[in-house]
Amino acid sequence: MMRVIRPFVLRRGDAIGVVMPASPPTHDDLEMGIQHLEKLGFRVVLAPYATAKNGYLAGRDSVRVQELTGMVNNPQVKAIICARGGYGTFRILKHIDYALFREHPKIFVGHSDITALQCAIWKRARLITLHGPMVCSDFGRPEISRFTVDHFLKMVFGQCTGELFNWRKSMQGGESLIVVQTGRAQGRLIGGNLSVLCGLIGTPWFPDLRGNLLFVEDVNEPLYRLDRMFTQLIESGSLEGVAGILGGKFAGCTSNGDEDAILENVAFLMKDRFSKLRVPIVVGLPFGHVPDKLTIPFGAKAELNTRSKRLTLLEPVIVGV
Repeated sequence: MMRVIRPFVLRRGDAIGVVMPASPPTHDDLEMGIQHLEKLGFRVVLAPYATAKNGYLAGRDSVRVQELTGMVNNPQVKAIICARGGYGTFRILKHIDYALFREHPKIFVGHSDITALQCAIWKRARLITLHGPMVCSDFGRPEISRFTVDHFLKMVFGQCTGELFNWRKSMQGGESLIVVQTGRAQGRLIGGNLSVLCGLIGTPWFPDLRGNLLFVEDVNEPLYRLDRMFTQLIESGSLEGVAGILGGKFAGCTSNGDEDAILENVAFLMKDRFSKLRVPIVVGLPFGHVPDKLTIPFGAKAELNTRSKRLTLLEPVIVGV
């Protein structure tokens, strides 16, 4: 098995490359996101065809692959952040040279549709990536969450060690987190967007979850669709040997949008579908499609402990600190 590699630390003044592996960004969101990153002290390198469109895609597949690998190869670019999710990442996975990610281990950030690329990078390069805020979706907001920015910076500066999230203390989601099944488990953090993960089942890109902690979230999906996807994970054998499950907030996954009702319904569904796994399960962690989000290191070793109400990193995520 390939040795796990970690990306190099990011520092103020470094250049961040912005790529569009999925859907095209809007001009205003992109401009605002770039300005926000520059205010945080970074230089921004925009992909040459940043405004390209091919229907619902940010340019042709070959162009999106070329721009991604160009950023990986660029020695001036110290980190790569995706502009947004949407659709299209799955289409380019087989055309990427993943050896480049091992040769140039940089911070790579995204979520939503970018889950597919993070799974592929993990499988083919064993590089830890970051499931976190994106340029348009997050940094492009008129009022980006301070919690989101602070946690992102702490992670990319290599200052996030030990406790990743303590829901006894946090005011960004900890107060509403539900323990579905108690326990304590260790493993690598693997996951992302539930719909995208289910779309990878049966392909070379679906990650091995045995002995690992699965984190999943989604947005605006009715309960019956969540039920279908949870059942697909079980019936496909994808959850065999999983060590624990961490659910997100599943924003908008009920008709009335009430957060407490959403989490109660999802918790009930998870207990119904996953109780036979006999592993610790929580739901309501702030990541993915929510304004206040954690930056989660995809591939890093961690421990979930429902008794102490902590998610703890067991190893460094960033090198060169």
